[in-house]
Amino acid sequence: MKKIWKSFLRSVKNRNYQQKAIKYAEDMEKTGTIHRAPRYPTEQKHFQKIQADEKITKEIRKRDDVLIDNMNKITVTSSEPKNRWTPTKELRTKNTEWILRARCDKDFVLKLNEERRDILLLQILESLEKHPAMQRIDNEAFSIIWQYFRPFERKEQQYIVKRKDIDELRDAMLGFSKESKMPTFEDLKRMREQQLEAESHTQTSLEGSLNEDEKERLKRLEKIKELKVKEDVRLSQELEKLGLMDEDKKSDEAINDNAEKRRLEQAK
Repeated sequence: MKKIWKSFLRSVKNRNYQQKAIKYAEDMEKTGTIHRAPRYPTEQKHFQKIQADEKITKEIRKRDDVLIDNMNKITVTSSEPKNRWTPTKELRTKNTEWILRARCDKDFVLKLNEERRDILLLQILESLEKHPAMQRIDNEAFSIIWQYFRPFERKEQQYIVKRKDIDELRDAMLGFSKESKMPTFEDLKRMREQQLEAESHTQTSLEGSLNEDEKERLKRLEKIKELKVKEDVRLSQELEKLGLMDEDKKSDEAINDNAEKRRLEQAK
């Protein structure tokens, strides 16, 4: 009920305010007087006090010639539009564009093989000589046009080179490049051992973050790998006894045996 009553009173107040505003505007039009903006009650007494003071009103109405002269000297240029730059040189015409296009075709033809070059070059030179633009200019003007208005060559594909390859090429040109060497047996052995050490380190770090079921699963896999390694060693020994082992396989298996033995020792 309270909300309904407030909404009704609000509509009545708005209607009364609008009627007062319309009546006030009509009175201003009839009388033709200037109505100043309304002031707050606290400011009204100060405004009346100033109007009653004759000295202040005299200072306000007095003409200040110095201030008027200074104001007349001020010139504002920020509102003026800036002068637009207009080109003074003549732009290229259709004739110059046609000449440049024909010259480009001519240069393109010169890069072809002899058969196609002879056929296309004659056609281009004939059309170039018959064109009326070539009759109005001499050879010197033609060379100047070609020198200063030559269009750039456009390529559909771009060759991208890695920065690493550029650095290697620069080092090779300056004599700082290192000759590539083939890895020896010792180098391969050391690389394999480092790889196994990294794998064991990652495995130990993973075991610390796993639960019991996953740890048991990893242990079963390790046992299966150990059995597989032992079986491979046994088979290689049997093949060596029978004389069926190659020399290359022996070197590879020797690396694997050393690495696997070291891995088994770490697991124990």
